[in-house]
Amino acid sequence: MCQPTCMLLLADGSTIGGFHIASDSCSSKQHTNSPIRLTACVVLEPDGHCYSYLSSETLSTSLTVQRFTCASAPSAHIPLLRPVLAFRNKYSLDRPLYLHQHHLLASTLQWQVGHPCRPQGAISARWRCGTFHISRMECADGLRLQSLDGMASVTYMTQSTHFFHASFLAPVEYHGSDQHLAGRGLFTRVEQCFTRHNVPKAFAYSAQVLQHAAAAISDGRQSFAYHGGEEEPSSTNVSSCQLPGSYVVTHLPTNMAFTSRPNWTMFRPSASSTCIMSPSDVFSLCRRYPSNQASAVVATSSTLLSGLCRVEWTRTATFMAFPSQLVCVHVHVDDSAIECTRSGFFHHRRGAQDHCYTVDAIPSHPPFHPQPNVTLFYDVTDICLRAKRRCDVLTEASPADNPDAPLLLAPHQVVEEQHTPMGLFRAFGDGRVRVLFRDRAILSMDPQAKFCSLLLPSGDSITLLATAPSPQHARYRKVRY
Repeated sequence: MCQPTCMLLLADGSTIGGFHIASDSCSSKQHTNSPIRLTACVVLEPDGHCYSYLSSETLSTSLTVQRFTCASAPSAHIPLLRPVLAFRNKYSLDRPLYLHQHHLLASTLQWQVGHPCRPQGAISARWRCGTFHISRMECADGLRLQSLDGMASVTYMTQSTHFFHASFLAPVEYHGSDQHLAGRGLFTRVEQCFTRHNVPKAFAYSAQVLQHAAAAISDGRQSFAYHGGEEEPSSTNVSSCQLPGSYVVTHLPTNMAFTSRPNWTMFRPSASSTCIMSPSDVFSLCRRYPSNQASAVVATSSTLLSGLCRVEWTRTATFMAFPSQLVCVHVHVDDSAIECTRSGFFHHRRGAQDHCYTVDAIPSHPPFHPQPNVTLFYDVTDICLRAKRRCDVLTEASPADNPDAPLLLAPHQVVEEQHTPMGLFRAFGDGRVRVLFRDRAILSMDPQAKFCSLLLPSGDSITLLATAPSPQHARYRKVRY
């Protein structure tokens, strides 16, 4: 039996999954109170075609880690590969999906007549535009918009996290001939999760409609009109409509599995695939997550990955980091959401309930009333501090976006030079200032502007306090800054 302990989606598209596997030899002994759990890791490459399997045995017996394809993975790897691929398809919004019959459950597959067995290109979904009635969009989770052809639907979770959940049909690659399957296609339903900060192009129009519906509810309106005109961003991949009763066409995410090679020995790694950590580092990272409470290790992944982790799943919460130095957290226990920005405030909300914390006033227990049949037990302080560390890492990783961050210059680089009648002034990258006067005196000031070193023409060297120089050196006072 394997239990996932952590799953990480990196900025380059790579996915890491850590698992604890119960040892059969130890669990069969009656005198053992609890089975010994071994650590195993699955490292999925950015395109989703191939993966590497890491364990204590593979790292100790081989110099290189063996790579497998997802389409021909060993049966022992399927229980580990299935949740990692589902995690990748759910949160990797800027990359195509990877769906193959080999790693999907039979209960999640369906054959559809009228679709090609191996479609070429993207599948389209049609969305109605015109007048929308709120009563027809309301559901148990919030607001839902379904496409006219039934291929996709998007739910705005206004009763819980205020995130968007998209569900759509996607074609699945499979092993088999095309002769007896002509006119049929294998499909499965895929779910993706995103916030208002990272809406994908495929669901940009539906997300805009749902946001207008939420605004209409706040204004007390029962209906609203939206045609996808000027309010749509120009970067969205949608076809606008202006006539009532017409529809908008969007292209659903494609499946990368149709372009993969079935033989892993013929695979060429993608040029975008970058290895930021050694296999031993990845294995050590996954092993540090305990099996009972993944949130106990607060700064492990943030330290090792140095801000390259975009989505992190633990048993307590899912952390989504955005380049705009924003971290959104989905707490699994009570289905609430926490937003952390570099301003230092935490916005905790669940449905209509809303709380705001500072870093010095984070509650240790959830502030919301417990839901029916749900036991609220998680440490809010631990989750908020973990989100803050991720936000700090993003701020440090992008100093250009932080106006308060100092410029990264070489210590001896001349950043400014001026010639005046008094002499030559130079400012260096580490903050030092040096002045060469006409009388050949040299004045140097430290980066903190506290002390000055003055080399006189006679060859004597003295140290002065920048705020109170000696009277005999008054002629240098007006240039000491």
